[in-house]
Amino acid sequence: MSLRKLLTSIAYALAIAKATASPTALLSASVTGAYTPTIEPQSTPTYYPVSEQQAGSQLNNDEYYMQSLGNGGYFVTDGGYNHFFLVACHSVIVVDAPATLGINILKAIRSVTDLPVSHVVYSHHHADHISAAYLLGTLDNVTFIAQKETATKLAAIGDYGHRLYPTITFEDSYTLNLGEAEDLPGYIKAHEQVMLYDFEYFVGGHVNVPGNRTDVQIAKEYVLDLFETCKYALLEAAKPYNNGSNELSAEFLLGLVTAANPSNPWAPQAYFEKVITEWVANVTIPRWDDRLAAIDVYGLSNSETMLEPVKIDYGILGSFGVKLD
Repeated sequence: MSLRKLLTSIAYALAIAKATASPTALLSASVTGAYTPTIEPQSTPTYYPVSEQQAGSQLNNDEYYMQSLGNGGYFVTDGGYNHFFLVACHSVIVVDAPATLGINILKAIRSVTDLPVSHVVYSHHHADHISAAYLLGTLDNVTFIAQKETATKLAAIGDYGHRLYPTITFEDSYTLNLGEAEDLPGYIKAHEQVMLYDFEYFVGGHVNVPGNRTDVQIAKEYVLDLFETCKYALLEAAKPYNNGSNELSAEFLLGLVTAANPSNPWAPQAYFEKVITEWVANVTIPRWDDRLAAIDVYGLSNSETMLEPVKIDYGILGSFGVKLD
């Protein structure tokens, strides 16, 4: 047998073996070979320190913290997700049921009252915020309330085992109007709507301390600052490079990457958005480092999140405006 025929036979046999092998066997073979990838050590990033007040209170032995907000309202957190419940005259009203809090929601409620849970209000459809709803009761003994759009999304997903389908839905006229603002205009408007209420505490979906009116106002100011900075950057990007005087010029940024990547049409746009996002973050983070905890941690992702809707919702297209010539 010639060497070529021998190699061909071996290759054919290996192909048959590979085709009939189980996925697990193939996976094991692929990860137990002689080659071991080397992971280069990365420098550990350091961020601005967070005060004790901003970091929140210590969790108890059951790994949650509860604070009375007065008038029967209670704030509960596990350090990452928040939950609120209100002890009324004859029952308990719950807002959201985060998965990570789970059974601790009932533990927190039972630590202050034996009244049954009568209503569960969904702030939105995300599983991480309401997947423990099934622990609070069934459709037979608990009323589940959600804004109509939230109900529509839950119906499309069909996860009724954990996120029970709401028995009451509303558009904009229900007493507890907790509809989710999914677009940027709605998100900005939500801050204004919240400030119309006479409230002392604000319980958001994340972090680990309850907020107040000042916190909502600060959040509103930050969102508007981020919006205006993104708007400015996009408008500047539409202007000429002017021999280096405009570092945000899309004419310059896109040209550089296009020349270096002639066969990759996606590279210029990705690079342009990366530069604009980093510029916005670098400008806004120093303005807020003494007012917002962890702004240096989330400032870049906040800038990235804001940039796209500024273009597509508000029409600040910058260098990607309507072509007229």
